[in-house]
Amino acid sequence: MMDIIKQCMENGESYVFRQKFNNLFSKEEFNHLLNLRPFTTVSRFLPTKRNKRLEKYKALTSEQKREPWVKSLDSIPPSIIEEVIKTCVCYWPDCSRVNKQINDLCFELEELSGENCDAHIFFAIDKKLENSFGAHYDEATNLIVQVEGRTHWKVCTDKVNTDEVPPNVKDIDKYGVGIDTILNQGDAIFIPKHVLHEPKNLTSRISVSFPMKSREPWLTRPNQRQDRKWLEVDFT
Repeated sequence: MMDIIKQCMENGESYVFRQKFNNLFSKEEFNHLLNLRPFTTVSRFLPTKRNKRLEKYKALTSEQKREPWVKSLDSIPPSIIEEVIKTCVCYWPDCSRVNKQINDLCFELEELSGENCDAHIFFAIDKKLENSFGAHYDEATNLIVQVEGRTHWKVCTDKVNTDEVPPNVKDIDKYGVGIDTILNQGDAIFIPKHVLHEPKNLTSRISVSFPMKSREPWLTRPNQRQDRKWLEVDFT
């Protein structure tokens, strides 16, 4: 499988993997993160659409946000989280260390690509929910794993000229769709940067996206690689 990913990287090709990632992440792990305060701060919990109640909470003073024993004043109360996830697709960035499998896959992708890799966990609790991205291209190459549910994907064959095509387009079919498929649990899709793609939920879903990118445009040199050492303590 990693040989195919390497070949896709070298050729700038998209590719669909079937049933190669069945044990990457679970609903139980997802629900644990959803109730873990470090993952529900305003910088970690990211909805793809604005929510009035969340925006009102962000505008509160530190004193108004304070709760007994809570160290982070940016932790969003669960009642607001519950409201937000009912209205739009949401995601967590910086998730490469939520479990060993994801951390190890990030390391393998970094070794193959020479890029820095992260893991973003996207989720929609209802099939009717759509993110605000629509048909778009990314500045990073991506491997996207379907953890739960089913998603319909359209992916174009060739990269676009980013000087001529905006990051979001209304009609992806005008740009030459090469992949038109459905991802089920355990499937994945590899998409090079600057290739237009459009995901649409067919059910509620969880997916993990692995973006690979060396540096942001404003940096003069590539970022340092993350430390991928995995810690385990055996209490005997």
